Amino acid sequence: MYIFIDIGGTKTRIGRCDDFDDPVDIVQKFSTPDEAAAGMNQIAGIISDLDEAVAGIAIGIAGVVDGEEGMLLRAPNLAGWIDTPLRPFLADIVSPEKIFIANDTALGGLGEAHHGAGSPDGITAYFTVGTGVGGSRIVDGVIDRARFGFEPGHQVVDIGDFLAAGDDLPDEGHVPGHLEYFLSGHNIEERTGQNAVEVKDKQLWAEFQDRLVAALNNIIVMWAPDVIVLGGSMIIRNEFLSFAYMQKALERKVKILPEVPTLQRAILQDDVGLIGGRELLRQELG
Repeated sequence: MYIFIDIGGTKTRIGRCDDFDDPVDIVQKFSTPDEAAAGMNQIAGIISDLDEAVAGIAIGIAGVVDGEEGMLLRAPNLAGWIDTPLRPFLADIVSPEKIFIANDTALGGLGEAHHGAGSPDGITAYFTVGTGVGGSRIVDGVIDRARFGFEPGHQVVDIGDFLAAGDDLPDEGHVPGHLEYFLSGHNIEERTGQNAVEVKDKQLWAEFQDRLVAALNNIIVMWAPDVIVLGGSMIIRNEFLSFAYMQKALERKVKILPEVPTLQRAILQDDVGLIGGRELLRQELG
């Protein structure tokens, strides 16, 4: 049995399969606990209750990850999980060398590249907007190397707000001027007092869309992808978002490159990180 765990800022999901060609079965999903020990002990208990031998575990978690040490280094929405090694909580289930830990969006991109709207050939840029904002670059079907992963949600899109914020900022937090400050569900909820997916303010979503276009311009000129896959709850469940509008806007705005990659809506929905985890284990253990 192979286990896949997606630890998000809001929800944690656990999936499984017996063979890499089998579909991912959802074992359980629950609200992510505030503290790592509570969350990992709950995860360990759920896996143990399955009472089957585990051949490998893939964990995707929202934030900057040290995969070798197996812990979260920075995470605006998971502060209680930072600097806690995760593998020891699963030591009684499987050997540490068979536990692989990555940024959740990296696994999401891997899943979409192999089984969704991206491609295992060439370069897929996966960009997701949900509780936070993240992204990953998949090159020829493999997560691209980076010192600390990719964090496109923290690109500066408003230099005035960014400079006015000064330097006295926490490592974890939504920094004024950063893309995440404007687009994340967390901050939209803070600004409006509503669950972000329930907000019906057309002006807010028009601004959201234009800021997203600016960010995608940056992704295109820095990553030069063949395709951009957009996912996350703020994209998938957003009735105010027009892919046709954004595609045409990028074609008008991006002049330095001879062509603009196509925008695709992610199709794997909430299972994307689990499917990406299955693909990661296939590459590492298959």
